[in-house]
Parts: sequence; structure tokens; C-alpha cells
Amino acid sequence: IVDPDGNELPPGTVNLYAYPMCTIKSGGVERAEEATGATLEALGWLIAELAVGAHAAFYRPDASGGLPIHALAIANTEESLNLVVDLCRGNPRLVMQAHGPGLFLHETLLHILAVNRQQDLLLELLRQAEMRLSRRQFAALLDLRADGAFFSGSPMLFYGATALGFAASFGLSRVAVAILDADLRGAARRQGEPSRLSCAACACSYTGFLPLHCAVVNGQIPMYDLLAGINYEKAAAPGEIRVAVPLLAEPSQRTVGNVGMWSHLTPLQLAAKIGDVAMTKHLLRNRLVLNWKWGPLSSYRLDLAQIDSVNPGSATSRPQEHNGNDLVELVADFRARLQTQSLLLPEFMQGFLFELVLQKWKRYTRYAFYSQRAAELIYLVSLTWLSFQLKLQQEYRPMYIAVPILAMGLLLNCLEVLFMVLWWR
Repeated sequence: IVDPDGNELPPGTVNLYAYPMCTIKSGGVERAEEATGATLEALGWLIAELAVGAHAAFYRPDASGGLPIHALAIANTEESLNLVVDLCRGNPRLVMQAHGPGLFLHETLLHILAVNRQQDLLLELLRQAEMRLSRRQFAALLDLRADGAFFSGSPMLFYGATALGFAASFGLSRVAVAILDADLRGAARRQGEPSRLSCAACACSYTGFLPLHCAVVNGQIPMYDLLAGINYEKAAAPGEIRVAVPLLAEPSQRTVGNVGMWSHLTPLQLAAKIGDVAMTKHLLRNRLVLNWKWGPLSSYRLDLAQIDSVNPGSATSRPQEHNGNDLVELVADFRARLQTQSLLLPEFMQGFLFELVLQKWKRYTRYAFYSQRAAELIYLVSLTWLSFQLKLQQEYRPMYIAVPILAMGLLLNCLEVLFMVLWWR
């Protein structure tokens, strides 16, 4: 095979997942080597001809459901990525190709490049797609959710599903802003449609995570601040990029749907649940409101919504949003991670959670606890005394003691059932 510039491609094979590595056959001997110079140019030309000419071989998925364009992106070498960009410039529909049925269902170039943190290439592909695809095609590309079985495992489970979710997970701020700006211009979203930061259709099917949750669960503090508009009341610094205010995510937005342990969690509750102390502290500090300041001393107040279940502000008109996910309940759960339980220690933010729990104990919890223990002790002693009396005096029938014992036993059993129901919830 000879390309138009006269570069000859020797006989051999190439695995696109390892491009530009290839196997050259010469004199009946096969040797693995990296294609360079004239060989690399001829190989690139051949692949480009197959892509632009719509040959069936270039659009046939492999066993994993991936197409050649995906294999080149996964190779993640300078040569393979340059070839990906060239191919998409020649045929922009290649950007829309997604993995077929299998482990990586609906994964696209955008997902692959985001995982490899190829921000500049992602921006170029987004620019080409916006210019050369129809609005409907561009919107469909950004709406595609990678939801194959591969993405149900950790840590892929926490990357969201859409390209924007992946960008938020890996801190690709310029890509996130580019996608949202395209929505604002109407290139991928009709006027009146919800922002991708709050659209339930864009949530991960496994976790219900929206992009803001993806930033939180992956510890991307700058990305969280960008998507939630933290400190936007201040003037932007030189070179700082920002999301348009109408598209900003609500800092209190909850995960979408009933998705097991991830159901109805706000970013603050999610950070606490996974035990990310730094992120939890950052989110709490963003909620602080200054009471007064005098020299080096200052006083702050903190709204207990999402923190304490007793606070009326934490329970909305929708009961499913109050689902045992308040911060106090999360850190006090004996099934919680050690990092989550550590938030209850006096060392965390001057021990405000510790003091809160201590106040609850002193005000009413201790009375309920000791009352139940006292009732159990009285029940046990009375039952033991009655048992010995009946053993010693078989004709003895003290109904005035037996009936209260039965009533107390029934009450204690009802309490146990109630506690089991509350624990299960």
C-alpha cells in the first residue's frame, strides 16, 4: 500500500488500542515496532481513507462493542490522539459514535478523553461538533449516558454518566463551561429546558448523581465552586472562567430517584457519607454566616438544614427528601465509614457536631434512654419475682402483678419493633 505522497506501508498488522505500535512482516519474520516517519504517515492515511470512505470494516464493533475511533482514543498516545482529531475533522459524525451493547454501552469519545484528562482535545471536538452537527445531533451527543455494566463498579460508579458528569469528575473546568455555554447559546438545548446541571434525564442511572454530585464525590473542590457559583458575588479574577448564573446548580440539590444508598443526598450529605473530611469542611464553611467580628475574634452561625433532622428547615414538603440522610444521622450510624464517624469528634470544626449531639443527649435523649432501661429492669425483676412465687405457691394467682407485667412486656416489644422500623428506614 502506497499513500499519495509515495510512502509505502509494509505488510503487517496493527492493534489500534496500542497505536502506533504495529507488527511488521519481513522475510517470513514478524517483529513488533512503533510506526514512525513514512510508515506512520502511510498508516494514518490508510485509516483516514477507511473512515472517510465509510468502509464497513471501520464501522464494525469489536467484542467489547468498541469501534476503531474508540480504540485510537483509548491508546492515548500523541499519534493516536492526533489521528482522532484529524478523523473527526474529516467526518464529524465519528464523534457521535458510541460503544455498542456490552460492558461499555454508550461510552463515546467524550467520555474516553475526559477520563484521560485530554481537555484541549475535548474542547476541539466539542467545537467541531457544535459547528458541523445539527442541534439535535449535538444535544444527543451530550445527552448520551455511559451506562454499561463496567460503569456500575467502583470508581467508575462515581463518574456520572454524561460527558458533563465526567468533566466534573476529573476537574475539566474549561470543558464543563464549554458545554454549559453551548446550552446557553441554544446549540444543544432549547429555550426553557432545564440546565444540564439540574436535568433529571442527565443523572446517572446507577447513583442518581448530577454533575455537582460527581464533583463532590471525586473531591473536586474547585469544580464544585464553579458549578455552584461559590464566591460569584466577588469580581472575577483575571483569566477566571465562570458558569452563566442562570445555569448554576443549587448547592442543596439532591441525587435523583431511588438508587439505594445514594438516594436523596445533597452534596453536603454525600461528602459526609463517603467520609471526605476536606470536602465536608469546605461545604460547611460555605454555609457559615458572620454574626460579628472584633479584631481577631469572630462569631458565625450555621443553618442546621441538612444537618439536624429536628430542624424544621431540613424537612421539606416532599417527605422523600427527609430520608435519614441528615448529617447527624449519617455520622452516628454504626455502619458508617470510620472517616464519616470521625466528623463527630471534638476536633472536627471545633466540635460543633459533637456539641450538637451532646445537647440532644442532655435535653431529652438521656431521659428516654434511662426510662427505657428502668422499665426493662422493673419488668425483669417483677417477672423473676412472680416466677419464683408461682414456683413456691402453685395456688398463688396475683393478677394485680401479672397484668401490669404483661402490659409492660407488650409495650417493650412494641418499642423494639418501632426501633427496628426506624433503623431499617
